[in-house]
Amino acid sequence: MKPAFLLLLCMLSSLAFAQIPDTDPQELYEQIQQEKDDHAKLRLLSDFAWLIHNTDSSQKFYKEAIQLSLVLNEADFLVQNYNRIGVVFRNLDLHERALEYYEYALVLSKEIGNKKEEGYALNNIAQILNYQGHPTEALEYYKEAERIFKSIDHQEGLGYTYIGFSAVYNKLERYIDAIQAIDKSMEIRGNHIDRNYLTSILFRGDFFLKLKDFDRAYQDYELYFEHVKGNYTRGEMTAFKRFAEWHYQNGNTRQAMEYAHKALEIHQHTPSLEAILSIYYLMAEIYSSYGQYDKAFEYQQAYIDGKDQLLDERTNSYLTNLKIRRQEAEIKSLELDRKIQEEQASKKKLINIGLLFLLFLSGCMIFIYYRSYQQERLNLAKLNAQKQEIASQAEELKNLNMVKDKLFSILAHDLRGPLNSLRGLIQLIEEEDLTEQEFREILPLISQNVGNNSILLENLLMWSRSQMKGMRPLKQTVRIKSIFDDNEDHLNQIALQKNIRLVNVIDDSVLVKADRGMIDIVMRNLLTNALKFTPEGGEISVEAEDLGKSWKILISDSGVGIAAENMDQIFGTNFYTTVGTKKEKGSGLGLLLSKELIEKNNGTISLNSVEGEGTTFYFILPKA
Repeated sequence: MKPAFLLLLCMLSSLAFAQIPDTDPQELYEQIQQEKDDHAKLRLLSDFAWLIHNTDSSQKFYKEAIQLSLVLNEADFLVQNYNRIGVVFRNLDLHERALEYYEYALVLSKEIGNKKEEGYALNNIAQILNYQGHPTEALEYYKEAERIFKSIDHQEGLGYTYIGFSAVYNKLERYIDAIQAIDKSMEIRGNHIDRNYLTSILFRGDFFLKLKDFDRAYQDYELYFEHVKGNYTRGEMTAFKRFAEWHYQNGNTRQAMEYAHKALEIHQHTPSLEAILSIYYLMAEIYSSYGQYDKAFEYQQAYIDGKDQLLDERTNSYLTNLKIRRQEAEIKSLELDRKIQEEQASKKKLINIGLLFLLFLSGCMIFIYYRSYQQERLNLAKLNAQKQEIASQAEELKNLNMVKDKLFSILAHDLRGPLNSLRGLIQLIEEEDLTEQEFREILPLISQNVGNNSILLENLLMWSRSQMKGMRPLKQTVRIKSIFDDNEDHLNQIALQKNIRLVNVIDDSVLVKADRGMIDIVMRNLLTNALKFTPEGGEISVEAEDLGKSWKILISDSGVGIAAENMDQIFGTNFYTTVGTKKEKGSGLGLLLSKELIEKNNGTISLNSVEGEGTTFYFILPKA
């Protein structure tokens, strides 16, 4: 429940500044465009950025407000927007960048004597420290914020500070202190019932539950549910989740299951992946206790897949913002170079004017001017060359980032999925929750997944070598029939499971000049692809056609075929992939790698396909 509590704190601290009355964003934006006075425009910009705080566009307007604050020397607006844009980056999990802005706000607020923003900066820094695993240090920052807010009698800030105290005490497992901190925060708010008040009630119930004070925990959960029922669907799901956990800890598995299903029903209409993960985990434990291991495995897999999806989303968000930050740094560097060159050009222009004047007075001055002019041209030529080199490096960095992103995607999805399934099976075996019969039923599927992982890993390593330009073919005489026979042994199990007939009509006379290992990978990828898209009872054939100086190798299947509009994507650079006839997943890497390997061996690869009738992949290689 700790991650959920940190999520609560992030939500509360996002509101920890002056509230803006209900305002139409479009109306406020039009006011900004029409405003001529810069000081009034700064106030409108700050309000508008806060109004759209939870959107991607808020960064742009915060940065405009910060820049205008610097120009107008408006230190109070500057420190306020430093605190607020820090919250934006914190919500994007860019904690180091958020911390930079919070520290700017703290230093500046101390310099100008803005106690309120100093208190919020201390609160924000403490929150990051607690999230990073430094609760003791975070506690000191919260205590200093408490002292400041008390000194200026700022009750709203004091209320959020006590919520921060509760988060730290939660991490330190000082649950009684956490409850007392929440009670202080609620006392400051009085009887005003809003979302912050209800969330405080909810988490006070969590702390009572951790202390095994079940009665008071249930009272808080019921009070929370009474206020959100019929008014806030996501809140109802949260309440059902807490009731399920409460009943499960009290040994009432039937009631726990009922509330878990209610939470799942709401999740179907109002998805909240992070909130539902604990329900998946709880239901896996309950079904396991019932001996219904299939259902337990299903919800355990849903829990694992959900965690992987959250990791992907956070990783993609982090990588996207990291690339944006690098691009911003490059743009700033280029802008600085441009300004320097403009300044140098301006100085040179003045010098040239002086030299032209002195031209009438001295031939020596003409010579000096000529040398200066030549040097200027040389400098400009060097600058253009440097710009071209930077552009080339930027393009290479972009390509490397694409390779890295794809590697992360494959590692996060295609490699981890089967391994997590195997880990789940091993856990069930260790806990003696799986019978021998059930183990034998699941074992072929796990074996197939691990086998697919082996092929994928080999493709991944070969493709990585290719991308890094470290792979050269070692050409020799290769017998195609031998290549097929080796791969038939590896893939026969998959063919048997789908009742697919593998037919080879190539004899020993078909010899090509190529790297045997590379052609082996190509044959395996094409056969695996054919097995993936051929339905049960289908047939896959391998044939050879004599083209004189080369051999044409054809792999044909009676599968689902490929739609005409998707043909151009098969060998594209975007890793095109679809699910197979039995929902088999792929990475799109195999066919792209096959094309690169065939071309490295002075060959070509292509395909013919009719949707609903089947597909023929073929490659052409020189004869041996």
